[in-house]
Formats: sequence, C-alpha cells, structure tokens
Amino acid sequence: MTPHEAVTQYVLNALKNGVVPWRANFRHVDQPCNGQTGHVYSGVNRMLAMFDCALHSRPLPYYLTFNQVSKLDGKIQKGEKGLPVIYMQPIDSEKLDSDGNQVLDENGAPEVERTFFLRQYRVWNVGQTDLDPQLLAVHQTPSAVSEASFSSLDKAEMIIGSMPDPPQFREGSKPCYVPSKDVVILPPRSQYLTPEGYFYDAFHELGHASGHQDRLARPSLIHLPGSTQELTYAQEELVAEMCALFLAAETGIDTSGLKETGTAYIEGWLKTLGQNPRWVVWAAAQASKAANCVLGQDLEISEEVDLRDDPEQGENPNPEKRERALF
Repeated sequence: MTPHEAVTQYVLNALKNGVVPWRANFRHVDQPCNGQTGHVYSGVNRMLAMFDCALHSRPLPYYLTFNQVSKLDGKIQKGEKGLPVIYMQPIDSEKLDSDGNQVLDENGAPEVERTFFLRQYRVWNVGQTDLDPQLLAVHQTPSAVSEASFSSLDKAEMIIGSMPDPPQFREGSKPCYVPSKDVVILPPRSQYLTPEGYFYDAFHELGHASGHQDRLARPSLIHLPGSTQELTYAQEELVAEMCALFLAAETGIDTSGLKETGTAYIEGWLKTLGQNPRWVVWAAAQASKAANCVLGQDLEISEEVDLRDDPEQGENPNPEKRERALF
C-alpha cells in the first residue's frame, strides 16, 4: 500500500463508520507533535493526529514511533493501532545529461540532483503506551479551555479581522465566496444559532479566498470553470473544509454539530476519495497553506507533497468564462 493509499484508507474507514475526520470537535486538542523531538505536525499529518485525539478523547497530543517507545523502555498496549504519518525523503543522485553521461560543474565535480519520495511510518499516541507522559521530552500540561470563557470567540474574531490583504465581506442569504470579485458573502450573524456557526462558515469561505490569484493562486480555485469543473470543485471544497478545521483548532471554538454530515454527504466523499486516493494528502497540504495565509504565517509546509496544482489532472486550456461562487 502506497503512502497516499494508507492515509486515504484511514480516512475512508472513518467515513464508513459515519465519522468525518475534518468535522470532528477539536476544541480541546492542542498542537499534535512528536513527543520526543517536538516536531509539530502539519498538512495531512496534523489533520489525522487531531482527528485521532478528538475521536479517542486523548488528553495529550504527543505521538511516538515504535523505536522511540522502545528506547524509553515502554510498550505499546495490546491491540492498539498506529497512525499513518507521511514525509518526503530526499534522495541524491548523480545528474546525467540526455545521453546518460555524468554532468560536471565548473570545477569538474559531479553535479547532484535531489529527488523527493513520499514515505510513511506509524506513530502511537502516548496514551496507547504504558509510558509515563512525564518521561517525554516535550511533556507539558494540556491547555484548558474554560466553558465560560469567550476567549476562543475573541480569537476567531481576531483571525478574521487580521488576515493580510483580506477579501471584501458582504451580507447575503447564503455563505459563499465569489472568486471573480474576491468577495466573501455571509448571512447576518443574527441568523446563526451560535457564534461558532458563523465563524466556521467564515473560516470555510476564507479558505476559498486564500486560493485567489493574488494570494496562493491555488489551481483548484482559479481553474474551476471548464470541463473538469466538477472534479476541481470537489478538490476545492475539501481544501476549504480542512482549512476551516485548522483555523477552528487555532481558536478552540466548539465545532461539534455545526455542519450537516448526513448519509449523502458521507457517501459523496466515500465515492470521491475512493476514486482519487491522492486527494487527501494533497488537500491537507493545500489547507495548511490556506490556513497559514489567513493567519499571516509562513507558508512552508514540511510534509507537503509536490503535486503542483491539481493532483490528478492538468490545466484546462480553454476554461469557460462565467461567474462562479463556492459554498
């Protein structure tokens, strides 16, 4: 099983059990990281680790490899399954010309070219082992979110208000983003049952807006029109869904029960992801970039897979020009 297939299979198994990984409640989930190195996960690794913590109510977001557990004289509890983690492994090789001859630099030394290959391994949450969390190099008490505090809502407000070069905001009957006008449309706040619902919709639409030509120029957004419209629309929706997940996690707002995740929704993603096993990894990397764009942070994503533009298709040379909104 390839790394793409392993990650996608994990997501598909969750969907088959009626659980949507990017719709879980991440209110009490801190930044997942490796418990010994302190490396903070990003991209699809972040999404899967956050989902794992939320699904199993894990109090600590620290993950370890089998060897790391063993070096601490610990054991993984019987029956516990590891979480797939992916990374890009660089491979250096001698550069060859079109005739297969070695290419030398100006000093006569062989030139080297680097190729990246997608690799995977498994990690286990510290709660799946018999280790004392105090033994971990990065151990700290997880941050508590007060039920009576509005700090999470304040932070959500700050994220929306401080996005660099933001789109315009207008009120309308239905939340959507119009790329041609760079406008986010949201219903009046008074129409939402909870403030969390408003912010989640805002995060979703800002996820779309991050892909605008003048920001990240994400092909799944700017290439929406044309013969591949249905596929690119699905790609872009997955990016926006995961971006909303990452931004909601930044604030700690309660996302449980905010969106419809009925049978049709789940079956739709089961079919789409089953047919396109590379999408989950690609979309999560794009969503991390999107969230960082909204937050005004560094756009480098360490686990990103270089699938440039669309993961399964090329550009449409003759896009149909017409207005398009994303919901």
